[in-house]
Amino acid sequence: MRHARRGSILLLVMLLAALFALPVSAAGISKGNITLTVGHSTKLKVFGAGKKVKWSSSNKKIAAVNKSGTVRAVKAGSTRVLARVGRKTYSCKVKVIPAKVAGNAKRTTAKSSGAASYTMSAREKKVYRILMAAKKQYPEGKAWGNRIFYAWDGGSFAGGYGCAAFVFLLSDAAFGSAQARIHSSMDHIMVGDILRVDHNTHSVIVLKKTSGGVVVAEGNYSGKVHWGRTISWKELGKSLDYIVTRYEKAA
Repeated sequence: MRHARRGSILLLVMLLAALFALPVSAAGISKGNITLTVGHSTKLKVFGAGKKVKWSSSNKKIAAVNKSGTVRAVKAGSTRVLARVGRKTYSCKVKVIPAKVAGNAKRTTAKSSGAASYTMSAREKKVYRILMAAKKQYPEGKAWGNRIFYAWDGGSFAGGYGCAAFVFLLSDAAFGSAQARIHSSMDHIMVGDILRVDHNTHSVIVLKKTSGGVVVAEGNYSGKVHWGRTISWKELGKSLDYIVTRYEKAA
């Protein structure tokens, strides 16, 4: 009996030794490629490092990085952010795009007569239902400030803080991993599109199009979530910087 117990204990010790001898997850950087708009930031991480990470940028004039791994887009161009852990170095390619796209294309104001007859497509109706369902989780007046970050799956940006975080979150809920594209045509605004407005300082997501303008949802509106604000076509014509859509471009 004693020999049996000793054998069992020895087997248990060997199993535990084998368990702790298993290799931990390999270290690596959280993103290998990111795209940022001038003035925007995102945070990178190194997983499984076990040591202090030293961050640096190959070109600080294009993208700078601080000691915590937060990358800030400075001007248009491409560079690399490096994370050094001991003798190993991990790299993330950073592409920075201008704050205003399409060569600062001239803004066009949508005519109310065209918007008056606007009817949602079946795809837009589905997007609208998903967006409105999110209102239960993110109700009117819910606190939503600049410190909130969300990394989205749209591809044009790594993610965003505050108002951008809110619209990116809703966009992912409605479109999944569909890739985004950027344009500046107000005539082609659709339900679920993200509008960058107010001199590139605020982001909203479109809920509806009406003869009077667009009805939007937004985060960090005076530090809170807000649903149902209407931005008139005239106002939008003056304040729109660009449009981010995840609908496929018409052939």
